[in-house]
Amino acid sequence: MNLFFAVLSFGACAATGFTYGSRYRKIYLFWNSFLRFNRFANVQIKTFSCPIEKITETLPNGDFKTFAKHAAKSDANIFIPNYLTLEEKEYLTSYFHQIRRIDFAGISSFLEGALPFLEEREAKAKSLYDKNTKFSKKLGILITVITQVLKKSDRDDIATLVALAGLIIVLTLVIHMISDLFETIKTIFYLE
Repeated sequence: MNLFFAVLSFGACAATGFTYGSRYRKIYLFWNSFLRFNRFANVQIKTFSCPIEKITETLPNGDFKTFAKHAAKSDANIFIPNYLTLEEKEYLTSYFHQIRRIDFAGISSFLEGALPFLEEREAKAKSLYDKNTKFSKKLGILITVITQVLKKSDRDDIATLVALAGLIIVLTLVIHMISDLFETIKTIFYLE
């Protein structure tokens, strides 16, 4: 019976590890991509008078590229990711609605005006994502203590399962960080 509960807790910990970090990571990557797009689009419009549709084609793959490609051409409501709040969805809809409606000079000033909001959202998302990664460190310490207590009380089988569950949760969060590193390298060097 104890083995059943240990396996059950292992499964719950593993499932939590897979889902806990992914939402905050997606939100951070979306707002980070949006901020970079806003800055890049402003430079492209000021320098080359490049249309928004062409600018969205140069974006790296991800949720924001999918959203921006469709939003630059048509109504963006359908393509807004479901992990954003209602306020954020409304802002995104009005942002691309404005970009489609004004001329190049107006777009440039609009993009500059949007920077503070986008920087705030990106910083907030980064903060949440950082809290998430700190959670994995605290979880590692907690798992170590629990494992040692279980081993001292001659519960080696449960201690092993707890250690394995903790390892899977932390590795899941670390894999996202490694993925972020490669995405950052791709965007810095314009690799596809």
